[in-house]
Amino acid sequence: MVGMWSMIRQIDQSKTTWDIKACATRVYREPAHDGFPESMEVIFHDEEGSKIHGHIPDQFIGKFFGLFREGRVYAIKNFMVEEIFMFFKTTTSAYRLRFFKKSEAFEIKVPFPLRTFSLVSFAVLQAQESIDDRAAIGQVHVSNMFNTTKVILNGVEGEFNEFKSRMASRCGDGLSFTIASDTSNDGDIGTGQIQLVTIEQLTKWKRTASTGFMEKLQT
Repeated sequence: MVGMWSMIRQIDQSKTTWDIKACATRVYREPAHDGFPESMEVIFHDEEGSKIHGHIPDQFIGKFFGLFREGRVYAIKNFMVEEIFMFFKTTTSAYRLRFFKKSEAFEIKVPFPLRTFSLVSFAVLQAQESIDDRAAIGQVHVSNMFNTTKVILNGVEGEFNEFKSRMASRCGDGLSFTIASDTSNDGDIGTGQIQLVTIEQLTKWKRTASTGFMEKLQT
C-alpha cells in the first residue's frame, strides 16, 4: 500500500523505493529505430508542477499497456532512477523513471491540479522573448532519449532540412501534436491541436507571419 508521497523534485538515485502520486501529461509509443527496440514513454507531473519522464522498455509494455492515459492520476512505486545526460530532454529533470518487472502503478481517483503546458500566441513565439532554447516553446521538438530534431517557426533553412531528413521516413507526410492549458479564458481546460499536414507545407510556411501561419493551419 502506498504511504507517504514523494515529490518529483526529491527523486534521485539513492533508492528505488520512491512512492509518487503523479498525473500522466503525455503518453506515447516510441517505435524501434537505429538498433533500439520499441518502448512506451510517459511524461508525469506532480502536485507542484514538477515533471519527469517515465520510460517503459519493450519487454514490459504488455504489463502497462492501456493503463496510462493522459490527464489521469496514478500511484507509482518501485522504479529505477536513471540520470539523463542529453541536452534536449522532454522535461527539465536530471532524471527519468525506468519501469521494470517489479514496478507497480495504478490509477487513483483524487483531487489533483492539472499543470500541463500553457498555450501561447504565435506572436509571442515569433518575438522569441525570454524563451529557454531547451523548452518546447516556440519550437517543436521531435525527440526520444537518444536524439532530438527541433523545428523552429520562422527558422533557418538548415533546421528544416534536418527535420525532413530525419522524419520523412518515419512518419510519412504528416505530423500532429496536442497542447493543453489550464489557463483558458473561461476557466475551463483549454485544448488545441495543430496539424502540420506535410513536410513540404511546413517548409513553405516557415517565413510567413504568425497570423498567416495560424490561418493556413486552420484551413
